[in-house]
Amino acid sequence: MNRFLLPLSLCLLAACGELSVDRDGNTACTECGDDTETAEPTSVDADGDGYTSDVDCDDRAGDSNGDGRVDGYFTNPGATEICDGLDNDCDEQIDEDLETTGWYVDSDGDGYGSEELVQLCTDPDSGYTNVPGDCNDADAAFHPGAEDVPGDGLDTDCDDETVPEDAGNGEDTGGDTGTDPNSDFDGDGSTDADDCAPNNPAVFPGATETDNGIDDDCDGSIDEGFESEPAVDADADGYTDEVDCDESDPEVNPGATEECGDGLDNDCSGGDADCESPDVDLDGSTADVDCDDADAGVYPGATETADGLDNDCDSVVDEGTSAYDDDSDGYSESAGDCDDADADLNPGESELDNGIDDDCDGSVDEGYDVDGDGYTVSEGDCDDNDAETNPDADESEFGLDDEDNDCDSAVDEIWQAYVLATYGSIGYYNLNVQSYNDAEDLGDVWNESATQSSGTQVEVEFLTSEYDLSSSCGLRLNVSEGNPASDWLCSGNSIDTSVGIDIWFDGEWYDESDLEVWEAGGGSCSAVLVVSSDADCQV
Repeated sequence: MNRFLLPLSLCLLAACGELSVDRDGNTACTECGDDTETAEPTSVDADGDGYTSDVDCDDRAGDSNGDGRVDGYFTNPGATEICDGLDNDCDEQIDEDLETTGWYVDSDGDGYGSEELVQLCTDPDSGYTNVPGDCNDADAAFHPGAEDVPGDGLDTDCDDETVPEDAGNGEDTGGDTGTDPNSDFDGDGSTDADDCAPNNPAVFPGATETDNGIDDDCDGSIDEGFESEPAVDADADGYTDEVDCDESDPEVNPGATEECGDGLDNDCSGGDADCESPDVDLDGSTADVDCDDADAGVYPGATETADGLDNDCDSVVDEGTSAYDDDSDGYSESAGDCDDADADLNPGESELDNGIDDDCDGSVDEGYDVDGDGYTVSEGDCDDNDAETNPDADESEFGLDDEDNDCDSAVDEIWQAYVLATYGSIGYYNLNVQSYNDAEDLGDVWNESATQSSGTQVEVEFLTSEYDLSSSCGLRLNVSEGNPASDWLCSGNSIDTSVGIDIWFDGEWYDESDLEVWEAGGGSCSAVLVVSSDADCQV
């Protein structure tokens, strides 16, 4: 016999086409996603992000660029806008409301940009620079710091001056700075006429004064605002003896241009420059140690910035910035990593039901009430694929189904006894059941009765709240047919096994083979299930 046979009404609920779990009118048999009302029979969620193509502005599946991410997964109406040039949240705007930084277009890749300023929300890898001053951004030979060729009529170093043909050895050392009051040799935004150090891009009117022995802001005072020993600028070149390696020569200081091969440490960088390894970008580091001698912002000791460059020449790019992937999970902070100290949290992770924003989309545990019953797994839903199973369910509505319907870790706890009689043909049947605590208590009073007029099964149930069967000897059964009824189950001092009996009593299952005959006075008999070994319980 099948000991888990359910009432016919419960079986019909599970029939295909009869149940719409998400209550949108479409059944699981026709709907592509019966756990959300937004999914219709014609809707498709190709990228698996929880949004179907009728609302998702990018529902592409696959991985076209090989970055390990489904193309359209992070683009949907519930996504957070990030700086990636895409409309992540499907509001027809790209990278809106994000913090931006100004960059100069560097078309020729010489490290100097034109005057075209572009606002970007992330540091670009190439094609831009934070150093302006390129007078010909279509030719990498033209930029501040380049060498003018005598007599060619070209302003190669972008200082608004050309070198005549009779200009000695032809080396443009910057000596022409200041001849044009509008020129800005070091590209720091201040003209040479106003700049107290036209060869040093870190020194100009308005710069922040630091405790370095230099008049950084060109106000005539050195290191003002800092408590230190009085500094001496004996040669009046704007640099004190704290940083000036020769206070007797105003042409020698950290802001001067190094002359290779003259025997002098013109820029106080530690010695005369090797003519075979010049300092092209005038950043104080020669080409033999400077990993990019065409970019004055790149040299050993420079501050690393989030620009895709190895600014400090340590062979690591963007370390210590938001563009660096600190936890090595493939995502930096600027690429959307909401916790760059935890490799398990990034935009490429799948969301878990754990109270944490695993996929860094700004939402916690989204999509985790799978069956739409108002409870997630973390909130106590023991079966999040069944909307009828949750902590708010009523166990009494489901009958004896061997399921923990209310998620309290107890199965069928409200039932104490259950009897199901199954007949071989459709007819009129009656089932009477009596619980008894002593064989002498067996009598004519039935605790539970049920009648089936046009079926093959009839059942009775004993609720724990109504009966205390903890000390019961067992159950007495009387099964009959017809109207008026005549005994069927027990006749002639034997059990009629043509009737299938399933009994569940206090956690155990029994069938017709476990029944015994009890004869009453007058020759009538009933079937009895004895579950106690007490002698007084025997029949």
